[in-house]
Amino acid sequence: MEPIVLHNKAHMAGMEAGYAIRPRAMVVSGGGQDWIVNEGLCGFAWVNFKGNTAFGRALMKRGICRKGYPSGLTLWIGQFNQSWERKKAYAQAYAKVLNENGVEATWGERLD
Repeated sequence: MEPIVLHNKAHMAGMEAGYAIRPRAMVVSGGGQDWIVNEGLCGFAWVNFKGNTAFGRALMKRGICRKGYPSGLTLWIGQFNQSWERKKAYAQAYAKVLNENGVEATWGERLD
């Protein structure tokens, strides 16, 4: 599969997974007030894959990903504002599509 076609397929799977999640709302309190954050906890998620592959080179060339640490490439999930749960679901789905199509990928996440 062409690298950009694969990226688009993985992106669509990620978007579907992210929108399918119903984050648990959180309440932020301070100064005698409470705010409800419907999108839940804030955080980050990403997908890592090798850079010395046709897929990695194609995404890097188009600015879709960037150099990872300590090696390879990283696709940071920018969708879904700060919603950790939605970003995590996207990353899992994206990595799954890559792995199913012969591109070794892992995903990661962290709370902010």
